[in-house]
Amino acid sequence: MTIQRFQGTAIQLDFGSLTDSSFPQKLEQFATQKILILVDENTQQHCLDYLLTSFEQLSHAEVIVLPPGEETKSIEYAVQLWELLTDYEVTKNDLLICLGGGVVSDLGAFVASTYKRGLHCILIPTTLLAMIDAAIGGKNGIDFKGYKNLIGSIAQPEHIYIDPGFLHTLPWPEYMSGLGEALKHSLIGGPALWAQFKKEATLVIENKQALPSELLWELLQVKTTIVEQDPFEKGSRQILNLGHTLGHAFEAVLFDSSPIAHGVAVAWGLVYEAKLASIQGLLDPAFAQELSAFVSAYFTELPEVALEASALAPYLNQDKKNLDNQWRYAALKSPGAYLLNQSFELAQLEAVLKS
Repeated sequence: MTIQRFQGTAIQLDFGSLTDSSFPQKLEQFATQKILILVDENTQQHCLDYLLTSFEQLSHAEVIVLPPGEETKSIEYAVQLWELLTDYEVTKNDLLICLGGGVVSDLGAFVASTYKRGLHCILIPTTLLAMIDAAIGGKNGIDFKGYKNLIGSIAQPEHIYIDPGFLHTLPWPEYMSGLGEALKHSLIGGPALWAQFKKEATLVIENKQALPSELLWELLQVKTTIVEQDPFEKGSRQILNLGHTLGHAFEAVLFDSSPIAHGVAVAWGLVYEAKLASIQGLLDPAFAQELSAFVSAYFTELPEVALEASALAPYLNQDKKNLDNQWRYAALKSPGAYLLNQSFELAQLEAVLKS
């Protein structure tokens, strides 16, 4: 496919085959510098060989391998990576390539942004969730004391290279997780994108196939455009938290007993936040039901413990969007229309969880 490019003030992104992108030219800029590649065990097995055999500039790159899973996105592994960079005598002029999903992108970019106040960093996401969300926007971080992304930074990578070819390595449950974030982007994008996504995603899920590249490009542009307008999340970018207030709480409650994929948690966060918006008179109840029916049909159900307000409350109390001692969320009014920093109360949460 033809390379699509997004070149803004904050974001530099190539979409398409890695070999046809500007990646080889970018590597030439680091010909005399150290290059390190951060992977987890999954991308080491399925993606790393392609990178090493396709680009001779990487023949002497150091490879750092992490265990897979959300548990790796921690201060302990951040410290280990800082120690490795120090032991390798890495300088600010060297390059870290993060090849992997959301955990590799979040952790690797966080470490790169803090090591010597900023190391050159390139992100090559290999999962749908990372391609459409985690790798875009410069929000990097780690989980802390059970709370999602509590410690982090906002620092844009040198470049993002999104090659849909990596998606063939992805197990289906991981692809479904990415569809949860894609669902969020479609709702933000407006009525036409929501209708297109709903139609295409139904075929994708029923036939276990990939989203068309053209639609994937449209969906990820929803985020790039918003981030470019508000790179430090001072205003409009907060809409990208749609589904995440409750989604992160669902994820945290279930982390130890019944871990749930991030995108699945976001899909259900979208449903229950839509119900919140509905009872607050902001969203047509019929649309909230339409969204609920779609997610119920295709995404794994939430265990009952995730629907207990008392279990969710401690995590909601630590949400970064809280303001004036009130829980806050991005409220959907209709596809493409929303209200930021909408407050909600415990009684309203209990009502929608029981609905």
